[in-house]
Amino acid sequence: MTHWFVQQGDSQEDLGPLRPSELLEMVRAGHVTSESMLKKDDSNWFLASTVGGLFEAAMRPTIR
Repeated sequence: MTHWFVQQGDSQEDLGPLRPSELLEMVRAGHVTSESMLKKDDSNWFLASTVGGLFEAAMRPTIR
């Protein structure tokens, strides 16, 4: 399973590991924006806006 990490602005601590569903919840809540820095597993950091389909997937209705 893929694990995601989110950089916490000026904080030295990163948030994660997150499951994909947890990352989507953070996008829905506005905690992750297109300007947020993410990394997947042990990759380099990249802008959330470069993750294809992330924000579109977060806009889909969820089943609870």
